[in-house]
Amino acid sequence: MVPLATLVSTIFLGHLAEIQYLTGVALAGEIINLFYGLFISLRMSATALTAIAVGQNDREAVLLSGLRHGLLALVIGLAIVLFQYPLGKLGFGLLSADPDTLTSALDYFNARIWSAPATLLRFIIMGWLLGQEKVTSVLIISVVGNALNIIFDYFFIVRWGYGSTGAGISFAISEYITVFIGGIFVCLDLKWSEFKMVIGKVFYFSTFKSTLALNSNLLGANIVLFFVFGLFSYLGVGMGKITYAENALILQLVTLNLFLADALKLSLETVGGTFKGQGQNSKLVPLLWIALGTGIIISILFSITSVLFPQTVFGLFTNHSEITHNIYIYVPWLIVILIASTVAYILMGHFIVLEAGNFVLNSSIIAAVFGFLPTILVMFWFYNNHILLLALSLFFILRIIILAFHIPTTSGGDKRSTKVAV
Repeated sequence: MVPLATLVSTIFLGHLAEIQYLTGVALAGEIINLFYGLFISLRMSATALTAIAVGQNDREAVLLSGLRHGLLALVIGLAIVLFQYPLGKLGFGLLSADPDTLTSALDYFNARIWSAPATLLRFIIMGWLLGQEKVTSVLIISVVGNALNIIFDYFFIVRWGYGSTGAGISFAISEYITVFIGGIFVCLDLKWSEFKMVIGKVFYFSTFKSTLALNSNLLGANIVLFFVFGLFSYLGVGMGKITYAENALILQLVTLNLFLADALKLSLETVGGTFKGQGQNSKLVPLLWIALGTGIIISILFSITSVLFPQTVFGLFTNHSEITHNIYIYVPWLIVILIASTVAYILMGHFIVLEAGNFVLNSSIIAAVFGFLPTILVMFWFYNNHILLLALSLFFILRIIILAFHIPTTSGGDKRSTKVAV
């Protein structure tokens, strides 16, 4: 919902007369999405560990997974709200955007940041329910949340003219309503007697440490991704408002594609986690191939549509012809970036199921150091946006190569998994 919310706001703001609303919210949206992306590891971990516990038929571990991840999410969310000022300074202080764009970005950031506790708790609620294969509940939460955001965006932006501030307020309100609805589904699934039985075990460090270990590795990988996307945006801003806006729209398509791929990754984590809990490890790799094949097909269709009809596709985001007129020059990069990012994302889900977060972290670091950064150095020499897009492509391609190399060594055979420590 987080990337889709920025996408919806971008579409509404892209049709306003002033371009700074589009570029400002795109800029702030990237920073916020990347920042929340640091903690999407909480949902990933909650889904995988809950699914493993379900496979082991361990109800206590299922409950502890939800409670511990929920506690982490609440603490981190409140910390984000508490330290919003230095976080804003850190996020925007490194950017060289024009004053109008920066003002619009800060307005959006200052309004939306108040949703942090609700956003992170929603991550956990949806991840925990998905881990138990309660897909209908998650679908209802997601549809209602996105529908509310669209409705509030329309009123705050189009009808009431609050611009970027309205987009941020719209998101915050819809998030708190969504997490309330999610809480209802949790209460329907959780018996009070079960809650009293496990609440005293939430802080048992000997079992809590596996949750922290997996999350710390995934957090590290997301920090690397945050750095890569942040530097990509920073260098794009330096190339001028139009080039930055073109890159922002391209990233919106990448984000939307990953939003679709996330459904495949979640299915992989849910079904794969259950297989692992049942000791059926031999089914994990075939499941991975199915997810990869489906993801690649979606990415190819998505990218080809954008390449063949760029004016139509990007015209949905904005009616500013100065942005869409020459964007076709960079659109072919979408073929590589969409496919590579999707494959890397799904492979990440496979290793999360295996609780091998160290492979995810190592692949991110190596891809950034030996793929992204050297290409960025070349970009400084030529200062060309094609090289910037090449750098992003190489980052995802190297991650694929490194993770794929480890698949045979982690596939294993069928054996009953030991009880998961969550």
